[in-house]
Amino acid sequence: MKAIRNFWLRLPITGKTRIFLLITFAAVFISAFANGWVVFSSLQSLNGMVADTSSCSGALEAMRSESARLDRYIREKGSEAGEAYSEACSLTQEKIEELPGDYEKIGAERFGKLWRIRNTYETYVQYRNRLIHVYENGDEDITLLYQVYNIQYWLSEYLQDLTQTTVEECSDLYQQRQEALRRIPYLMLVLSCASLVMICLATRLLNHALIRPVRKISEAVHRISDNDFGGGDISVENRDELGELVSDFNTMKDTLQVHLETLEENQHLSEQLHREAMQRIEAEKQLDTARLRLLRSQMDPHFLFNTLNVISGMAELEEASITDRMIRSLSSIFRYNLQTTADLVPLSRELKAVKDYMYLQQMRFGERIRYMENVDSDIDPESLHIPPLLIQPLVENAIIHGLYDMEEDGRVILSVIMQGPDLMRISVYDNGKGMDEASLEKLREAVRESGQKRESGSPEGERRVGIGLGNLAARLRRLGPLADMIIESGPDEGTEVVLLIPQRQ
Repeated sequence: MKAIRNFWLRLPITGKTRIFLLITFAAVFISAFANGWVVFSSLQSLNGMVADTSSCSGALEAMRSESARLDRYIREKGSEAGEAYSEACSLTQEKIEELPGDYEKIGAERFGKLWRIRNTYETYVQYRNRLIHVYENGDEDITLLYQVYNIQYWLSEYLQDLTQTTVEECSDLYQQRQEALRRIPYLMLVLSCASLVMICLATRLLNHALIRPVRKISEAVHRISDNDFGGGDISVENRDELGELVSDFNTMKDTLQVHLETLEENQHLSEQLHREAMQRIEAEKQLDTARLRLLRSQMDPHFLFNTLNVISGMAELEEASITDRMIRSLSSIFRYNLQTTADLVPLSRELKAVKDYMYLQQMRFGERIRYMENVDSDIDPESLHIPPLLIQPLVENAIIHGLYDMEEDGRVILSVIMQGPDLMRISVYDNGKGMDEASLEKLREAVRESGQKRESGSPEGERRVGIGLGNLAARLRRLGPLADMIIESGPDEGTEVVLLIPQRQ
């Protein structure tokens, strides 16, 4: 017994698992095989009884059907009746040939009756063929007809006798096996209980050899996760992989406390590096804002506004209402572009700037371009905020690159919806010429690279896709990981640019 115990403790985990699976498989297989064999043998015996009885009954019914169709054929003598009688004859012959004829299986009595039926049927076939030949030639032979009827009668009697004998023998056989069938549930219960006991013993053995050591390791790990290093070393009897694992775990626990102080120092260093990275991002953001202000400062706003106001006043005096409105729209656009210094503006101000811009473009292109604005009814443009100068560059690109060459029916559609509780979706779509797949992918890649290079301060991004898209890509990165620019297009299918802008309190 001690040798067996030592062998079990030294056995690798794979060996223990295989032994457990072998015992479980053997228990289940023996139980299933025994139960299946008992059920199969019982069903096979019952199926044999049913098949013998069914074949005898089928032959008897086929013989009676042939007799009825012969009467019809004698009365009608038509082709339809002849075909029906021919089918009945074929079916009777098939059923008689299917009668069970194994001597060892059916016994001497049934074999003798079957032999009598087959001999009588051969004689009957000869007389039947002669009768059909006579009636097909237009003659009648009453004597031959009654001989056929007489043989049919005796064939039916023989088949009925064989069927009755078969039923009686099957009934006797069922009575003999009924007692054995009653014992089947008890036998299956005993085999299932024996299999269950074997599986329980194997499970207990596996629990002692594998699960209990793993549980000890798990408890020690939980203590260490709570910074409790005061517990003693784990002790197990295993000499397999788990024993080696426990030994290595004890060594690791002893050295972990020393490494913990080093990890805390590394954490402080990582936090310092993170603060420096955030400061660098903030500096880049300020640099981007300064670059935008530099672009705005290239034009003297006071001189520009004063000049536009003078022109607007002259247009009003001359009663040129359209010219006056165009100048006011242009002045509103310049004032919004040059005097907006906040990082975020209400969505309503951005939409107003886009409307003014599109009014000037519609005055330029006439009926060739139409502008449609779809803002979700649940959205309050005054309460939602976005970075300034975000939508107008997209609308400008849609006209210049998508609709400029269209002679009629050009459309720019601006849609604003909430894609979630804190994520706004702005879409600018034009039905222009669009782009093929290669050009679209090239543009996407250029926008990505431009946004990254503008963040690093490189002017190359502006040269690749222009100030508009490059600036948008860089500014969107400042809004967090949820902010994104999506460009979709296809040849003669137009172009859609989608901006995802997170909303913060």
